[in-house]
Amino acid sequence: LYTMWYSEDRSEDFIFSDPFVPNELYFFKLAAAEDVTFDELSDLQGYNIGAVEEYTYTDEFWNSDLNIDLSNEESEIFRKLVAEEVDIVIADRFVGQDIMNNELPNQVDDVEIIEIPLESLDQHVVFPIGVEGSEAFQVDFNESYSEMKANGQLEKITNKYDFEF
Repeated sequence: LYTMWYSEDRSEDFIFSDPFVPNELYFFKLAAAEDVTFDELSDLQGYNIGAVEEYTYTDEFWNSDLNIDLSNEESEIFRKLVAEEVDIVIADRFVGQDIMNNELPNQVDDVEIIEIPLESLDQHVVFPIGVEGSEAFQVDFNESYSEMKANGQLEKITNKYDFEF
């Protein structure tokens, strides 16, 4: 499966590859809106925040007293943002950029990232425990990924698609 960050609970069901792509949670806002800065989540009191129900953000986020407007999927929170139904939304940097570029291309310039990450965690390709070949796939993936990093092939691919990590 592509991709998950490591947790003790997940390690009961999956074998994890070496760290792969970071999962960086950021807030996004309308470019025309006032700047949003914060040192801690409580500084975001007063904002209506779009989030995806049952998404694994952080315990601090879910346990906060913030005004969280829940949706069923990430593209929906971005639609709410451009419709000005929420003030800011929380999403993985790459997922948010992908949604804006591919699902809301006419509004891509209307949304900007707030350059203060809520969290950054390494993600891993995961392989189900108990499925034949999972261990071998994990070893093959790790070896191939290391080789691609060492020989420059990974950098060529990421440069070609303007993807940085």
